[in-house]
Amino acid sequence: TDAIPTFVSRWNIKKADWSKFAEFCNIDHERFHSPEEGINFLTDLLLSAANSSIPSTKPLAKHKPVPWWSLELARAIARRKRAFRRYLRLRDNASLILRNRERANCRKISRQSKLASWRSFLSQLNYQTPLSKIWSLVRLLSSKRCYSSLPILHINHTMITETQQVIDAIAGTFAHCSSSENYSVRFIENSRRHFHLPPDAFTSNNTEIYNDLFSLSELHDAISSTGNTSVGPDKLHYAFFKHLPDSTLDFMLLTLNDLWNQHIFPDAWRTAYIIPIPKPGKDKKNENCRPIYLTSCFGKIFERMVGKRL
Repeated sequence: TDAIPTFVSRWNIKKADWSKFAEFCNIDHERFHSPEEGINFLTDLLLSAANSSIPSTKPLAKHKPVPWWSLELARAIARRKRAFRRYLRLRDNASLILRNRERANCRKISRQSKLASWRSFLSQLNYQTPLSKIWSLVRLLSSKRCYSSLPILHINHTMITETQQVIDAIAGTFAHCSSSENYSVRFIENSRRHFHLPPDAFTSNNTEIYNDLFSLSELHDAISSTGNTSVGPDKLHYAFFKHLPDSTLDFMLLTLNDLWNQHIFPDAWRTAYIIPIPKPGKDKKNENCRPIYLTSCFGKIFERMVGKRL
């Protein structure tokens, strides 16, 4: 199967039933042996509550409006439809004349809009216009939808066209850029000489104030400072945490403090969606992408709490 889904659904936060969501998320005296079990339980609970109270977006059934579409044309079509319905209802000469007049006026405005769109299309063409842009404009004029796809890569004089191979090539480039293999020998030697800390450089009995358990106010501050960003692999949205009941927030705080005390970072928070964004002005066929990492919003709330302490 294709490694890239044709459509990725998103939570329709504007149509959420938050009272139903909060009622579904209510927790009574839950406790687990390990904090990771608590994280997994809370994640599953929030997803179940979201599936029952928050709709998700669906693929658009309608085609994208054509380039010559305008507000004037939309109003002319609406008047034509009203005149036609009036004629069907009354069946008199006055209604027939009105219907014919509105239909002719709609055709006139449509021709004018198409002509203006065609002239605008021609004005964008010159000997420097890329062929890809020309075909994109042609598809728009022909009312055909353009679906995004992965580019064809050229690596070491080899053309890569298969979806999975393109993904692997981009991922390999990101891994190589993040590897210490890129460091020069001189840099590594200087780092070992100047940045090496002696064993007694930092001693602590963990009684400092930044090692204390987190408070409920710190959790509230971390949640309230979040924005409307994309979700990570666990599909938890920041809005979920802003509508949790008090009992669930207490359980969440207890679980995060267990992570803090036991020095555990859940494996589920180590995965991310990586979105390659082409760098402006660079050749898209040579892996010139900047990676954007979408990690768990749950994990990022905990990171905000720790970052505030630091």
